[in-house]
Amino acid sequence: MSRFRLLIAFVSLVVPILEATAAPPAPGIYKVEPTADIQKLLNHLKERDRPFEAIKALAARDDAAPYLRLELQTAVDIRYKKYLTEAIANLEAKGLLKGYERNKTRYATWAENGRLDMCAELLVVCPDKDDAAKLISLTMPVRKKVVAGLGEAVGPHDDRKFWGPMPNLPFTYEHESGGDLTLDPHWGRGWPAIVRADRCTVQVFCKANWFVAARSYLRDQLPPHQTVGEWLHSVVLVNDSTRLPRVTESLIVCDGDIDLVPGLDFSVIIANGSIRSKEGGAGRKTYLCATEDIVMARSKTLGNNIFHAGRTVTFAEKLKPSDRVREKQKTLPFGIQFLDPEEFGVVLAAQNGGVQVMEIAANSPFAKYGVEDGDIITAIDGVSATTLPIFRRQLRRGVIAESVVLNIRRGKTPTTRIVFLDGIPVPTAPMPREATK
Repeated sequence: MSRFRLLIAFVSLVVPILEATAAPPAPGIYKVEPTADIQKLLNHLKERDRPFEAIKALAARDDAAPYLRLELQTAVDIRYKKYLTEAIANLEAKGLLKGYERNKTRYATWAENGRLDMCAELLVVCPDKDDAAKLISLTMPVRKKVVAGLGEAVGPHDDRKFWGPMPNLPFTYEHESGGDLTLDPHWGRGWPAIVRADRCTVQVFCKANWFVAARSYLRDQLPPHQTVGEWLHSVVLVNDSTRLPRVTESLIVCDGDIDLVPGLDFSVIIANGSIRSKEGGAGRKTYLCATEDIVMARSKTLGNNIFHAGRTVTFAEKLKPSDRVREKQKTLPFGIQFLDPEEFGVVLAAQNGGVQVMEIAANSPFAKYGVEDGDIITAIDGVSATTLPIFRRQLRRGVIAESVVLNIRRGKTPTTRIVFLDGIPVPTAPMPREATK
């Protein structure tokens, strides 16, 4: 066979697959079933028919990502799973799996509305460091708002207008997206820095002018000869529980519990959970806010602090007259918000081996894609949904990925549903029923 005929034969095999890379639908336009061209590519993978060409075509389509993830949850054939995993990895490498370009347009609104947990989630997966710096600059107004609000609440302090890296100032950069990052004592030497990682261990004594976004883990682990480190003039966003060393003139926002060590000055610390300290607590002019309890086992304050709790505030010793306690608070200060399933029109309760749907609104995206009242969600994107915080954190990742795959138990019947998410819809959620015992 001549070379020309060989070329024609190759083109006739590859073109039908590459034709499936046509332009994706408009953002937010999804169906439960994949489009015909995406289904065709999936069939190539399942039937092992020119799978590598199909993988390449799928990797050019970020709207294929939800269907790849759904197929991976239900696939049985080992080779098919391997092909699906490779296609997803290619999408992740290009930053396409997260609907990145669409989420960039949402970031400004998230920052404006105090949704720093969503900002952190996107910053961690942002594939370009220059993009990350531009996105962080969009949080400047909320940082100024927090500092101004703190000054009004506890009195002015210096002339600082915000915390974190100064605009247009060169910064040291380190990034490990979706993985572990360890910063040793010689890294950065305290210079302005942007740090983004899924899991991050910091061994630097003084973190000055840092902006940190950590998705699931942030730990301050100093060498043995150094006992207490410090966050100074920094912004730290952690989407899980964490332990904090000394904090000075910094903003800390944590979607989880916070364990404190001594030394807090003119800072704002917000936890979507509890704030506890066995060794110390607030110093002066600090705003501590927890959606649950604030408990200081052994602590003396220097005065002029605010303790803002969704439940109770407990101190081992008397507070200073200038300290103020606010208990049973239903809202967070400074306009800060954390993602809540009720914004998606669904009320959940952790029970019966998962999170159970107690009420669901007719306009909820969960209802639109087949989730029903009474369903027990046992896993979300492959992660066991044993608690509401776990579900909430995975849901936040799903907003970035624009979909979640749910494993559901309906009565005695297991089923799988894919729910497409076009941003945060904020439908009106019904009032929750009493949890069943």
